[in-house]
Parts: sequence; structure tokens; C-alpha cells
Amino acid sequence: MTECHLLSAGAAQDVVNSVRSEFEKVTGVTLRPVFAPVGVLRERIIAGEPCDVMITSEVHFQPLVDEGYLNPDTRSDLGRVSTSVAVRSGNTIPDIGGADAVREAILAASTIYCSDPERSTGGAHTFAVLDRLGVAAIVADRISVHPNGATAMQALAADNREDTIGFAQSTEVLYTDGVQLVGPLPTPIDRVTTYLACAASGEQGAAATALIDLVAGPDTRSLRSDAGFQQ
Repeated sequence: MTECHLLSAGAAQDVVNSVRSEFEKVTGVTLRPVFAPVGVLRERIIAGEPCDVMITSEVHFQPLVDEGYLNPDTRSDLGRVSTSVAVRSGNTIPDIGGADAVREAILAASTIYCSDPERSTGGAHTFAVLDRLGVAAIVADRISVHPNGATAMQALAADNREDTIGFAQSTEVLYTDGVQLVGPLPTPIDRVTTYLACAASGEQGAAATALIDLVAGPDTRSLRSDAGFQQ
């Protein structure tokens, strides 16, 4: 194997990029990562896109195992990630101490940035929260939907208005320049997602094993913690 193809959830992008050079140095294999929402990853592997390792959410893991795309014996968890609130760096930090406070912050925002609710974990939960708080119809024309959490946060960073807000996985907020993590959504509107690395079904190569060990093993626990993964 001269190349290792990785299909990865955007939540793990910072971790993957941090270990990429070490992986390539140790294995002599070129890493070919693709970062996308978990729903898109599912579409890609089913369509036959090359995949040696996938980093996906626990929710999407078992269906792909059942359908024969992933080898469950190779599963290794990176950790848990919260769907979180973000603002542009330097803007006023809103109160998100409870569901009512989040509702008021949403209603006060001129634009609400989030990812695709049909394909991404963070986007799906954001829209669920809007429904639960009874504000979905009120703010419908203020929602700015982007393909993934990274692009949503980049758009938030580029908006120089004071009264904007964003929702994404905490890891996506932390690795985006120009935005600030306010914090995870509070109970009872919170969501914590477990992400894991797993080899594709079929012959498991040494490079795939090495990559899984690097992104999810004990030696990089502190790296994952700094990136926003809870152990």
C-alpha cells in the first residue's frame, strides 16, 4: 500500500492533520484524507469511493457494519464531542446557561450559522433545538446553512456584525480561526456524539492499523482533548 484513503468526519479534522506527518514518516504511506459530514461519508463509501479507514459517529457506525462496509473488530473511539455555540472572535459572549437563555440568544441573532441538517450531526441537532425551543419558524429566514461545520464556522468568522451566532461540533469551532467557543449546549437541549475510527471491511493493512492507533490511541489522548474530544 502506497496510499491510505481516509474518510473522516469533520469533527476529527484537526486531529488527523496533527498526526498526518508522523503517520507518513513512520509508514512511508501517503495519507489521502477526505473530510465531510457523516452522512456524506456514508454516501461516498456506498458509492465505492476508496476507503481504508473511516472516522464516523457511533450512530452511523453500526449500519455500515451491518451492510458490510466496516470491520467492527477494528473500532477504536476518539472520544465524545458536544454540539456547541460559537460567536465571532471579539463579539459579546451570549448567556447560554439554560435552554431559555439559548432561545433568547437565537432570537437576538441577525444570522444563525450551522451545517446541513440532512447530512451532518451538528446541523441535525441545531434544527432539532430550534424546533424544541419553538423558534424555527421565527428565525427561518435568518438561518445560514453550509455544507459542513467547518464552512459554517468560516462564514461566521467572516461576518463582522456583532449580533451573529453559530452552532457546530466543539472540535470544528476550536480549529477555525476567527471564531470563539462559547460552550456546549446546556441540558436538556445538549447532545454529545461519540466518534470512532474503524478500518473498512476486507484485508486490514498495516497502514490502516497505524492510522487508527495514531488518531485514537492512548499516545494522542492529550491531543484529542486539546482538540475538543472528551474522554
